[in-house]
Amino acid sequence: MRNMSECVKKTIHYCALKTRKEKRKSAISKNEMMRSMIAQAVEQQYLVFRYVLANSWFSSSDNMLFIHKLGKYFLMDTKSNRLCMFATSDRNKGQWSSLDKLPLTPEQPAKVWLKDLEIPALLCKLVFIP
Repeated sequence: MRNMSECVKKTIHYCALKTRKEKRKSAISKNEMMRSMIAQAVEQQYLVFRYVLANSWFSSSDNMLFIHKLGKYFLMDTKSNRLCMFATSDRNKGQWSSLDKLPLTPEQPAKVWLKDLEIPALLCKLVFIP
């Protein structure tokens, strides 16, 4: 059973080719660890949930699709340079635009296609003023 608050342990030592300096990496990525924890929570029914909330570190297409296939929803922020589009026809032609170029109305949800994600996503632009 995986500890739900486990830290990433960088136990693999290697030499970076460019710098020739010793570096460390983990045998399991933070994304693989997150997917494992979500799968375990669903399987073991630790708690009942419908949504997975995550920051932009975890907003990869693989993670979104994984959560969708479990029958759950996700709420994630995404980087402004992420490639997306409104129309399915544009998606089939490969005509992607960066998120910050799309004409989105603040706080108005819009159905979009994110590059490398085979399902549409509902996107909502939020503007934070300090």
